[in-house]
This record gives sequence, C-alpha cells and structure tokens, in this order.
Amino acid sequence: MTRGPGPGPLVVLAEGRDHARIAIYPGVTEVVGAPAESQRLLERLAGLTPDAWAALSWAPAWQLGADPLSYRRQRTYVPATAPLTDTDEAFTVRDWLKLAAALWGGTATGAIEAEQSRWGLQGVTRQRLGTLSPGWQQLVRLATSLVTQPRLWILDNPAQHLDHEGRLILEAVVAGRDAGWLPVATVVSVGVPLMLPNRWALRWTGHRWQAAEPSTPPGR
Repeated sequence: MTRGPGPGPLVVLAEGRDHARIAIYPGVTEVVGAPAESQRLLERLAGLTPDAWAALSWAPAWQLGADPLSYRRQRTYVPATAPLTDTDEAFTVRDWLKLAAALWGGTATGAIEAEQSRWGLQGVTRQRLGTLSPGWQQLVRLATSLVTQPRLWILDNPAQHLDHEGRLILEAVVAGRDAGWLPVATVVSVGVPLMLPNRWALRWTGHRWQAAEPSTPPGR
C-alpha cells in the first residue's frame, strides 16, 4: 500500500491486475502522470467507471459506510472538461449552487452563502452561467463542488481558465488557509502549476501508481 501523512487513509482503491492498493490520506495528494492516466485514476476515485465500486472502499476508521450513494455524497469531482449545456447556461449562479446542494444531500443556505463569498462570486450571483467568462465559470464549478461539504475533493486541472487572483483563491482553499469548509482529503491533478504546501504525490511509473515527492511549481 502506498503511504502518506495523517492518522490513516480516507479512501483505498484496488488498482490493476495485482489489485495494488492506492491509499488516499488526509491532506493534499498531487497526481502526477500522463493526462489520460491521471484522468482515469481521478474518475475511478470518483466512482465514475463501471468497475470502480468493487475496487473502492472508505477506510474503516472513518466509518462512512459502503453504500455507493453515500460515497457519492461524500465526494465531489471537478473534471478538466465540463462544458455547460444550454439548460445549464440558463441558470443564475445562485440557483445553480442551490440546485447542486439539493441534488447531493442538501446543505444549509449558509453553506451556499459561504462558498459564494469564499470564491468571490458575490457580484455575479444573479448572472446567468452562459454570460460568464470561462474563468468565472470555473470559479462557479469549484464553489459548486464544495456546497455539499464533501469529505473527498477530486480536482482535475482546477486552475484552468483562472487568472492570477483566481489561482490565489484556489491555492488558499486547497491549502486550508481560509476559514471555510475543508475536505478531509483533496486529490488534484495539476495542469497549471499551483503552490500547494503540505502535500504528497502519486506518480505514474508507466505501469502503476507509486508514492513520490511532489512536483515543485515555479516561485512567484
């Protein structure tokens, strides 16, 4: 089993023919590998592949149960590509956040307000998604992924389309430097370099995932 920081893993994924166990520990895990392999791993951790449920399990210490629906409510996934449909574009930002909360377990209005503030969305809450720039749409996706207060937060290239200010907000949230909800574990595949302290890495070796030192982003 790959090792990492913290009292014990949150999630364990049995991967490959030899069922090698990939453990996701509390804190930040950076996924480093070819985009296709990274995307596949993130999708399996999110339970989106047909065979994922048999391979996924919450660690017993966290007592979150084995029900797939419960697992989905305890994790959120922000894919690298998530184009908006015509129906999506008609929603206002606030209504989109309220819909996400209602669909995935429902959280208090205060949680929605908190995420709007956290991601700097107060000025666009009444705007329709289809009128926003790609950068603002990405901030909305990130805010949406936290309104249900998940235990596991899975991010694929989350800094795409974000300007410098947006990346600073993202880094602060992932690193837990703000006062908002912090998932137990965050798994992130980084396209645009981010400053992510206190993290460890899973690196693709060509045939399996292996614990490794995280990549070092350029300084600012």
